[in-house]
Amino acid sequence: MLIEIEHGDEVCVLRLTGHFRTGEDPGYVRHKADEIRSHDCTKMLADLRELKSIGSMGMGFVVGVYISVTKRSGGGRFMLVGANPRVLEVLELTRLNTIIPLAADIRPAWPRCGLKVSIAFETSLALGTRPVRESQALQKDA
Repeated sequence: MLIEIEHGDEVCVLRLTGHFRTGEDPGYVRHKADEIRSHDCTKMLADLRELKSIGSMGMGFVVGVYISVTKRSGGGRFMLVGANPRVLEVLELTRLNTIIPLAADIRPAWPRCGLKVSIAFETSLALGTRPVRESQALQKDA
C-alpha cells in the first residue's frame, strides 16, 4: 500500500496505490491521515486508478479524509476518481457512492470539483508524473 499526497496551487491530490486492506500498518495510515489534516487543503481529488482493492481500514481512511476536507471553514470539496470495478463495488455496497462524489477519470473531475487547473498540473496527473510543488510519499510493502 502506498499513500501519496500532492499539493498543487488549487488542489491536493491523494493517490492510493496497491491493496488497502485491514491489517495493514495502522501507524502508517494514521500518520498519513494526520499529515493530510495538517495541510490547509480545501479541494482534494482522491486518485484511485492504481488502487487494486480496499477493505474496512481503507474505507475508514477515505471517509476520515472526506470529513476533514469537507468540514473545513468555508467548506471543502472532495472527489474520488478512477475507481476500478472491484473498488467501485465496495463503494456501492457501503453506499458511499451516494455521499462522496465519483468521477471515472481525472480530466472530467476538475470542473465537477469546481477547479481550474494548469495544463502542466493536469498533464502531470494524467501521466502519473510529479512536477507539482510538493510531493510526499512513504512506501509500505503491498
